[in-house]
Amino acid sequence: MSKTPLNETSLQETSLNKAPAGRSSKESVTEKRLRAAAEGKSAMAERAAREAFVAQNTIRLRALRLAKEAADRAARLDNPPPAKPAKRAAKG
Repeated sequence: MSKTPLNETSLQETSLNKAPAGRSSKESVTEKRLRAAAEGKSAMAERAAREAFVAQNTIRLRALRLAKEAADRAARLDNPPPAKPAKRAAKG
């Protein structure tokens, strides 16, 4: 295997990726902090919205379950199950 020598364009590309020309490192750190803070606020808002949706859905599903249980209970009281026939005595 032979190693390819680094050419000038690859050196320029790597130096461009490190930091923008003309900006101090303090500015880039500040921008990173501001971006991180904005992303954090966005993430917290998304999480709060998701939690609110889950809570509302839980309330809705609980109400449906309780209504169904009440209807089933009322149906059992209105229509009791038929009485089971008496067991026959075993011959023996």
